[in-house]
Amino acid sequence: MTNPLVTDCINELNLTQDQAQGALGLLLTQLKKHLSETDFRTVESTLPNCQEMMAKAPKSRHSFLSGLASSLGGDKGKLLMDLRQGLQDLNIPNDLHRPLAETLKTSFETHYPELQPLVEKMQV
Repeated sequence: MTNPLVTDCINELNLTQDQAQGALGLLLTQLKKHLSETDFRTVESTLPNCQEMMAKAPKSRHSFLSGLASSLGGDKGKLLMDLRQGLQDLNIPNDLHRPLAETLKTSFETHYPELQPLVEKMQV
């Protein structure tokens, strides 16, 4: 069964399945880092193939810029750098980063409204 969040990214942004799955996995990986264990268990139990999507996320690389962003902007700065780097690793062009975020936000609201408050906890 294909995750509707992945399908929305493919249909609206013309991403490949690997790019869409990797982008969702990247988001889920960041949610796991920033939510409480209880909140993330709610995400896992609600989203189909959650662990599979997380496995598709590019591996995080700690770069000088990520460390600098962390020291200057705290967790939000590091989060932004990690997301940006991950999307670049998936060969998703910079000009699609914002539309991707908007598509995922709308898709969560449409398909999993009960998870929207948890996703919003991570907004930067």
